[in-house]
Amino acid sequence: MASSSSSSWPRFLFPNPNSFITALDVVILLTGVYLAYNEFSGMGLQYSKFAVAGLHERNEQKSKQKKKEKVFQFKSKTGMLLFYAPADCIAILFLAYSLSCYIVAGQLPMFLHALTELPGIATSHLKQYCTSDFDYRLLAVAAAFSIHFSKRVLEVLFLHRFSGTTGGWDTFKISMIYAILVGSLLCTQVLSFSLPGTSSPTIDLKGLGVSLFLLGICGNFYHHYLLSSLREDGNNKNKYVVPHGGLFKLLVCPHYLFEIIDFIGMATISQTILGFCCTFFVVVYLTGRTSQTKKWYAKKVEGFPQDRKILIPKVY
Repeated sequence: MASSSSSSWPRFLFPNPNSFITALDVVILLTGVYLAYNEFSGMGLQYSKFAVAGLHERNEQKSKQKKKEKVFQFKSKTGMLLFYAPADCIAILFLAYSLSCYIVAGQLPMFLHALTELPGIATSHLKQYCTSDFDYRLLAVAAAFSIHFSKRVLEVLFLHRFSGTTGGWDTFKISMIYAILVGSLLCTQVLSFSLPGTSSPTIDLKGLGVSLFLLGICGNFYHHYLLSSLREDGNNKNKYVVPHGGLFKLLVCPHYLFEIIDFIGMATISQTILGFCCTFFVVVYLTGRTSQTKKWYAKKVEGFPQDRKILIPKVY
């Protein structure tokens, strides 16, 4: 493993372990820009409040073509579960793996050292965990992703109230995007520890990352709770009203702002280039989504305040 003192400049990130991960960085960045462009252009993914308009447009197109088949779609609750469940399962598997490495390394060091004599990349990674410089980073990243997506699954099951549908193809795309982002980032984290020639960052940002993650996930949950409470009144069960409370007085979608902070926290814990590419993806996509949400509220919801900003209070 390369020495951390090989450069006089402080290093904040792990180097990419191979060229495939570098290519994946570029793919994620370009995909984020593409999806954000679609959102700003009004051609975004069809779920939540945007699913209804998109569904009507598709049905009209099919009517013109004299086709009788229905547009493939899910009920909103089912679609949202499919968004998050695969990524959650991947994160939990990595969490179980990192926990097992930690427990075995702490409780059975002699047995672990014997295992590391076996050939293979898996045992090479295992060997990193029985050294004295094990810093719990993979454990922390996997735990953060597990908490993030488990929270989303539980919110879908017990908190959110749904009244519409979600496009089937868009459900598949979103589910795959989340699963690929989580799986690739956690695999990159593993490779950053296990492959020769890589070295840890000279500045440890895990503490800062955990703080940002907790701020983001708590703020996101609080504003999701506020949104859900708007539909507790039977008169509002199947319609949208002007959100209020918390940062809703300043922003269109403060829950998106806190989700961005959440992802920045996870990337900061990870300290990988891919982690920050994934965060860039989330930032540009949610910015475009929020821009369209503001236009939708202004058009569909009576009395919506036009002075609410998109992402940053009193700025943008």
